[in-house]
Amino acid sequence: MKTLLLIQAAVLFLYSSVTSASFAPHSPHLLESYESDEKIPEGFTRLRINIAVSDNTVSGDIKSTSMVVCSDDACWKPATPSTFPVKRTSDGQSYLVADALVPEIEIKHIYFEDNSANNSVEGDIALDQPLKTSSEYQGHQIYVILEQLQVDNRTVYKPHWMSAMPWSAYAPFTLIDPKFTTKVRLASGTEITFPKGALNKPQLFVIVEHDVGDKFPMIDIGPYIHLNKKALITLKPIRLSTKSIGADTDSFSIEIQETKVIPGSNKKSDIKSDAGTGTKTLAAALTCAQTITGNLAAYKTLLPTSGVVRISACEQIAPNIHIALINTKDTRIKYSIPTSVASSTSLPHVLNLRHVTDYNAIVAVNGFTWTGDKGTLLPVTQKGTANGFLTTGGIVRAKNTNQGNKLIMGLSNTKAIRFFETSISTANFGLSNFNLVSSSTSIVKNGVCQTLAINSRWSGIGANPTTGEMVIVSSTSASTTNAPTLCPVFKAFGIQNALLLDGSTAAGMTVSNVLLNPIGFPDNILYGSVRRIAYPIAISH
Repeated sequence: MKTLLLIQAAVLFLYSSVTSASFAPHSPHLLESYESDEKIPEGFTRLRINIAVSDNTVSGDIKSTSMVVCSDDACWKPATPSTFPVKRTSDGQSYLVADALVPEIEIKHIYFEDNSANNSVEGDIALDQPLKTSSEYQGHQIYVILEQLQVDNRTVYKPHWMSAMPWSAYAPFTLIDPKFTTKVRLASGTEITFPKGALNKPQLFVIVEHDVGDKFPMIDIGPYIHLNKKALITLKPIRLSTKSIGADTDSFSIEIQETKVIPGSNKKSDIKSDAGTGTKTLAAALTCAQTITGNLAAYKTLLPTSGVVRISACEQIAPNIHIALINTKDTRIKYSIPTSVASSTSLPHVLNLRHVTDYNAIVAVNGFTWTGDKGTLLPVTQKGTANGFLTTGGIVRAKNTNQGNKLIMGLSNTKAIRFFETSISTANFGLSNFNLVSSSTSIVKNGVCQTLAINSRWSGIGANPTTGEMVIVSSTSASTTNAPTLCPVFKAFGIQNALLLDGSTAAGMTVSNVLLNPIGFPDNILYGSVRRIAYPIAISH
């Protein structure tokens, strides 16, 4: 195969325009078919092509003698069947006609070779924007919709719509054709009904259902776009203990005017239908910090049960965060920074990137940033080195490798907590250098709130050295926040020092090993529901 230079891929839906039929402009390079579970060569990715017919009555088989994908300068030909069954968009179905290994290329056109056979595919179609494949992704997907026509007393199928974007097995696509009402059924039994005319043109959606520990699942429908007509979602409960579908009597329905993240919930009243275009969230009667202050005594009465309390009061109000309150002085509580070490021959140690869900903790949250691999879905070992200061179980893993001033939280082997601020890599942290984590950004430092506001999904950690109480927070899936906004929340707990941990797609938090804030669209195509990270901070017994 021809080797091409790396082209950076953007996560975009790419639509098409139809041109008159013509032969491929270049002699095509033959592409090898992808074999199930085979290792993809470096610099290559998968190209999947699905075809459907925009109809609700057509049946039978379609003939396709040749299909070629092209850029301006070159063409490639995947192996395709000579015939394949009709799949109709009215049924929400399509047929996978090609699954090939491709180098990093640019695709602008698909050409179907003209022939005189009945029920054949003929013509060509162009993407409005090129598809630039990248080996960072598991693959790339092209969907082609055909329409049936009568030409010279023959039945032929002509391409009239095409869309393309990165693909992953974690987040398969659902094709919605606005010519028909389409019902999508998820694993829990939850159903999403898109009415006829809900969209102006066909649309690929990534629809992912998550068990986030609540009675009703979280549903992520991306891309997040306005609908001409409201879609109906009938939510069914999913029991965390047995993963069984709940009784139909427990189900309820909502209507949405735009596709989005529907958060998990334990009560039907927590989830409301959209009122219409640009639905606004009403301001809460109390802020998150006020809610914490008013209920702090009650939260603390729950600590003796396990030493940990999950607080959900701020998940539906700004700053939209998951919160865990921990009593580190509880003798059952173990605070650790677990790592998977690939190499310890020199500092910083090389760490295997792993998921925050891999550690079976009561509470776990992502740590600070790292340098190295991205932590994507690709089925290969990915590694990195921790930035800042990192000591785990008394072993120094990193000494401020990215330089700069750091706020540091250190715990001794007896769980005594101290905070430091330094940029000196040789700084002596004394007994606190047993478990040590740092950040280049504080949320609150010596009682003073951070003023630099960078909006993203964030995680954070802080503690009160006197009481031993620790607070861990992480943004909900669809929200963003910043350090100044988080500061009053920590201060409401009586915490005067807190670190801003890594954010964006790296932000992730588990309670009882259940991921509370899965990654949303479009980043879930690259990372899945949770990104691999250098290390977490874990609370266990």
